Amino acid sequence: MIRSLSLTVVACACLAVFACSSGSGSASGGGGGCADYVSALREGAQTCGKYNVAPGREAELSARLEKQCTAGVNAPGSGITPSLLAQCASKLRAACGDDDACEDIEVKGTLADGAPCGSDTQCAGGDCKTSSSGSTNTRCGTCVARVPVGGACGGTSNGSCVKGATCATKAGETGICVERVLLAEGEVCYDPSKPSSAPPSCGDGLACKIDGASAAVKCTRRGDAGAACTSESDCLSALACVSGKCAAPGPEGTPCTTSSQCANGVCSETSKKCVATQWVESGGACNNSERRCARGSCVTGTSGTPEGKCVDPLADGAPCTTDSSSSTGAQCDRYASCIAGTCQIFDPATCK
Repeated sequence: MIRSLSLTVVACACLAVFACSSGSGSASGGGGGCADYVSALREGAQTCGKYNVAPGREAELSARLEKQCTAGVNAPGSGITPSLLAQCASKLRAACGDDDACEDIEVKGTLADGAPCGSDTQCAGGDCKTSSSGSTNTRCGTCVARVPVGGACGGTSNGSCVKGATCATKAGETGICVERVLLAEGEVCYDPSKPSSAPPSCGDGLACKIDGASAAVKCTRRGDAGAACTSESDCLSALACVSGKCAAPGPEGTPCTTSSQCANGVCSETSKKCVATQWVESGGACNNSERRCARGSCVTGTSGTPEGKCVDPLADGAPCTTDSSSSTGAQCDRYASCIAGTCQIFDPATCK
């Protein structure tokens, strides 16, 4: 499914950090639609005011993301095709760049069960099962068949569920693959008397509001502009919950309580107004709110310290431990991971 593709291509579950731009790459360079995919992430995020990248970093980060995308497309047995990337790009542009929008697009590779792999999208069975982690992580695994509905799933010994199913678990029990059904408005999506870790599956434009629920919850329609709300999930994805009403994120100077209420994604912790991002260079003071690091990460000293210091990212090839240097707090650069003790943009083709 395309979620696997997104995580393979982006290798980062934190897509809200959108460090990408249109870039200059093209499908003819072997990326098979990667330039358009990267553009779609940027354009979708910009549409909803969720794109906030330091000037001067856009082209560099775009090139890194395209490099990773190209590695996924060109990996042995990869089922990622230009047409699938184009489908996903179209969905991303219409859904604020949220990779969940592409989850229903199935990606199937050609590698047989038992073959070495680095991505689900290489495997005919749909699952590249890995077990390594930390500084010894290689990101490589073995192709296995996905678990059918009714089969055991989750944990370290069981595989992932087939497309259209999800792994439901209850306390003290092994997970079971159950069919994922998109519920209609008014249907029960959560029942506290039947606890399960399976995510609610309401249809498009609907939400399952389970926060603090003590009784059964039904799928309700996400609000358009002007509708009453208590949280962001009550509103359509392009809107925020502002003073109890669904509304478009506001410009600089607008009162706010969360950054999602601001068109530029920054709500000042002190003034409680939408403000422009202050991009801080290495060594400068940062707070991951209005003062963000142009490159690298904001490293704090002790737990709870509001201010930190910007530290440049570790270069590709630099030694690392679990994506960071324990001595400085520096992390591998965007789209790179700590693999076998060095920072690198993962290439599934290295799994042999």
